[in-house]
Amino acid sequence: SLHAVLASGVPFEVRTTAHPDLLSDADLLQLGQDLAGLGVQHYAVQRFRRTGQPNSPLRTTPLDYPSLATVAQLQALFPHFTLRED
Repeated sequence: SLHAVLASGVPFEVRTTAHPDLLSDADLLQLGQDLAGLGVQHYAVQRFRRTGQPNSPLRTTPLDYPSLATVAQLQALFPHFTLRED
């Protein structure tokens, strides 16, 4: 699907909803590197929230995730990077 969107020329943003119990900082960075390598220009990482997920076993994502170092490395990979915290 990503290859088709990339080939279409239509503007888009790739988003990853992240939680440290599911994706480590290293996982996020690897995913970012893979996406940047494919040519993604707009990337957003959004922290998982329990809003609308009352039965989720996951707690709200800690504010120190992803780490500042990981965020800085992701910012360096993309012309447009956003960390959505809420």
